Formats: sequence, structure tokens, C-alpha cells
Amino acid sequence: MKALFNRNNALRIMKAFSPFQDLRCPFCHSGESRYVGRNSPLSHVRICDSCKLIFRAPKQDMGFNEYFYQKAYAESHHGAATDLPKDEDMARLKDTHFEGYAKDFSPYISLLQGLNVRSVLDYGCAWGYGVYQFSQSGMKAIGIDVAQDRVEFGNRHFGDVLFYDPEMILARGIKVDSIFSRQVLEHIPSPSIAFDLFGKILNPGGTLLLEVPNCGGRKAKEMGLKWKPFSSLVHPLSYTSEFFLEAFREKATTIHFFESPFDPEVELERFLRAPNHLSPEGSDLCVLVQF
Repeated sequence: MKALFNRNNALRIMKAFSPFQDLRCPFCHSGESRYVGRNSPLSHVRICDSCKLIFRAPKQDMGFNEYFYQKAYAESHHGAATDLPKDEDMARLKDTHFEGYAKDFSPYISLLQGLNVRSVLDYGCAWGYGVYQFSQSGMKAIGIDVAQDRVEFGNRHFGDVLFYDPEMILARGIKVDSIFSRQVLEHIPSPSIAFDLFGKILNPGGTLLLEVPNCGGRKAKEMGLKWKPFSSLVHPLSYTSEFFLEAFREKATTIHFFESPFDPEVELERFLRAPNHLSPEGSDLCVLVQF
């Protein structure tokens, strides 16, 4: 985290954690929210009484978010999403179709194939490992990520299929059958940033496949704010099944909740025959939505 807390970034930190910000929900803008607890000396966690979104207060804006994920996060969090593979490693990953890799997307691909999805947007695609796997399965795939360096890296290896600005996608008039997002929505200042884009590019009858930390699951209930995935500097938002039911209830025809890891054949059968509206107990919440 040293990259974040230095002299050049002091103003960004002060603005992001200003105690004079309002406490309205960053999604539905309701002024009715409840204090959950303090998660750091500078911030606390609240839950919106209206839409059930759990959010960190003070809130951060998109400017801080873009800086954080292009600079500080990449320098202080190392893993498959942020570390760019060397050429020889990339060749091996392609040869094995990412099998056994930390970002093996085969279960998600199988689930979407079962729904006859032909095109997909990977929202929060990092350097494009998911986009490549979707495209290898026969889908037309594109991705978007806030980190321009990772987008440029991916485009050098996979072609011009990754974007860092939503306007680039909208300007091309791109439409997709499905939108996939894994462990991303908890990192943005408001779900509206994602949902507004989804509404503009998703084909009628399209699907969403989302995965987020399950803040309604067993570990979250047992540990409360001590559970690491809960709202923090890295995760300004936290989600439960209640939020998604409220957010999509007017437009969705089917909503199904399940946990990850999962069997795609089992969850496809449940989605088509008896969708689950109850929160699973696992640490990762998957949300499959049809409109």
C-alpha cells in the first residue's frame, strides 16, 4: 500500500475520505441508511434501507477509483488479475486454454453456452484472459477495464477486443447477448456505473452472470466487518442477494442465486426449472439474471 500513501496522493486520500460527504446511498440515492460499524479509523459501513446496498462512508468518486486501480492497486496487490504474464507464460496459457489456471473460466462458459449465448462482454476484464477463453469457445467476446495498461497489453495479444472507456463501446454500436462480471462490482463507487452500461448494450432477452463476495453468506454473518471482503478501501461496496432482488425486480424475468465453485449443468437446470431466490451460504455469490 506504500504506493497509495505518499505525498503526491495526499489530496486524493483527503478527498476520498472527507467527513463532509453526504450519506445518501450511492445507488438509489436514498437518505435512509443505517450504521453497521466502523471498518477503519477513517471510514464506516452503512446499509441502505431502501435498496439494501452495503456501502462504505465516506464514499469515493470515479476519479479516485480510476487512479487507485491504474496505479496503487496494481502496485500493492499481485495476482492473476493485475500481474501481466511473460510471453512464454502467455504461450503456455493459450496452449492449455487456461486449464488449471486461477482464472479458468470454463464453468462460466459452460453455463452461458447452455443458455445459447453467442456474444458476451466481460466487465472488469483486466488483461483479457476471460475474453480470450470466451472467444475460444465460439462466442464473440469483448472486454472493458478501467486499467488502460492492462487493456493495451491484452489487445497486443488478443486483438482489438478490449476497451478502457465505455464510450468506445457505445460509439461502435456494439450489442451483446450476455454480460459477465466476476469479482468486480464491489470495486466501483456505485452499481449504476455498471448497470447503466449494461442497459445500453444488452440485447433484449439478454442475461447477466455476476459474481461478488457474498456478504450475506455464512462467513460474513459469523465475522461481520472482520471478514476481509467486506467494505474497505479495496471494496467500497458489499452485496447480498437482497440487493440484487431489489435492483432487478422490475425488469428481470428470472433471477437465480448460487455459490461458487459450482456445477454448470446443475445450476443451468435449476435456473430453467426452479430458480433459487435465497442467499447461498458460501463466500462467493453468483447471480444469473434473464431479462
